[in-house]
Amino acid sequence: MADPVEPDSGHDDATLAEARRLRVSAAFESLLLVRGRGGRLHQVSAGMVSLRLPCDLDVTDLDVTGPDATGPDVKGTRLAELEAGLILALGDAAGMLSVVSALGEPAKVSTLELTSNLMLPDQFARVLEARGQVVRLGRSIVSARIEVAGIGGVLDEDRLPVRVALLQGSYMIAKC
Repeated sequence: MADPVEPDSGHDDATLAEARRLRVSAAFESLLLVRGRGGRLHQVSAGMVSLRLPCDLDVTDLDVTGPDATGPDVKGTRLAELEAGLILALGDAAGMLSVVSALGEPAKVSTLELTSNLMLPDQFARVLEARGQVVRLGRSIVSARIEVAGIGGVLDEDRLPVRVALLQGSYMIAKC
C-alpha cells in the first residue's frame, strides 16, 4: 500500500503552487452543480482541497424550536434538513479536486466509488465546507477521504464546525 500524499514541505515553489491552483480552478469550473449553487474554492494544496458552499437560506417558515431558535430573523439552514444529494455532490467535488491537486500534470478525474456516512445534527449552519484529502495515490486509481462540516451556527459565529458527513472516494485518472 502506498503512503499517503505528503503535505507541502514548505519548499513548494510558488510557480508549482500557482500551476496547481490553476489546474484545480479549471477543474472546478466544470463542476456546474456545486458552482451553480454558489460553491467556491477555499483552500488548495498538494493533495488537499477545501470547498465552501453557502447555505444561508431564510428558515423562518420552518418549525424552528430548541436552543438555536432566535426568533423570526433566523438565517441559516438546519443541517438535518439538507438534501443528502447536495452534501454528496459537494463532498465528491472536494474529493475529485483533491486528486487534481495531487497530480503534477493535467488529467481527467472520474468518480469510481463514493461511500458516505451522513450524520446530520439538528443544528444550523451558514456554510458547508468539504475538505478532500488524498490518502493513496496510485498510477490510475486514487483514494481520498472527505469530511463535510457545517460552519457558522446561528447563536455563535465562532462555534466549531459541526460534522455533517464523512466520505471515502475512489477516483480514476485519465491522462489528457
